[in-house]
Amino acid sequence: METLDDMDARHKREKSELISKMIKLGAGPNNYEIAAGEMKLQTKFVARKYRMPVSELIGPRKHRVYNEPRREIWCSLKGKGYSLKQIGAFFNRHHTSILHGIQQHEARNGRMG
Repeated sequence: METLDDMDARHKREKSELISKMIKLGAGPNNYEIAAGEMKLQTKFVARKYRMPVSELIGPRKHRVYNEPRREIWCSLKGKGYSLKQIGAFFNRHHTSILHGIQQHEARNGRMG
């Protein structure tokens, strides 16, 4: 089981990796901080709604229980103007996975996009 110190170290490492990815996508360090903050805020909002930890929604687990909350977040972020690559970088997923999730969410909720 992961200790709190291990989790803290992992989060710091993941944040560093995320910053590198966002910079490679063309976002400057200041823009990254704003984008990551907004993405994290939206993730916290949905995590609270579904009563799930933020770390599970951002993390690598692929259990079905996380599908709908993640897709809701992705749709919201896409609607706010974030690119599929930016959203994918934040969630450590390929942009086509983000696109597929958004399409699934819209199909399930009766919207076509």
